Amino acid sequence: MPAFRDAVMFKTAYAFGLRRHETRMLDTVDFGRNPQGREFGGV
Repeated sequence: MPAFRDAVMFKTAYAFGLRRHETRMLDTVDFGRNPQGREFGGV
């Protein structure tokens, strides 16, 4: 499990271009939907 956790962390940091501090400060709520945000493609 620790190897899987680390692999997910590295892939997320690389995919979103995050710095070390930004990656360290991520929470699970950061990956949820924003109910106040507009969806892509909708007007």
